[in-house]
Amino acid sequence: MHKHPSRSGVFRLIDVLNDKSSNLLQHVSIMTAILSVFFITSRKANEPLNAFQIILLVEIVAYLVIALGCIRMSWITSPKHSSLRSEKDFFEFLCRVGFYRRKIHKMCVRATWLVTALFIITIAWRYTLFD
Repeated sequence: MHKHPSRSGVFRLIDVLNDKSSNLLQHVSIMTAILSVFFITSRKANEPLNAFQIILLVEIVAYLVIALGCIRMSWITSPKHSSLRSEKDFFEFLCRVGFYRRKIHKMCVRATWLVTALFIITIAWRYTLFD
């Protein structure tokens, strides 16, 4: 038997996901900055990109896409949805928002783990093969 979520449960889910997305966004922002420093310091003027630099750029783009997902999870419901006909319609809308935000959060966490592992492997590869 499927229970309908409580009003407080839905609001709690959205609040928790907002907090989690903020924390994940902090990690993503720091990693983007670190990758940018590695990219800039490895770059020499008038030289083509090497494999290390291309991998860094791919990782930066991946983190930026994850950041967009985190920002999407933090958005407050749009004013166009406040015009829903009834309180029940608005509550059902919030249930859907919570469900989709949870899915987005899971995807962002998995992607962050993957890109962070790639970063560790990339740095280990760079400093074991090129030094």
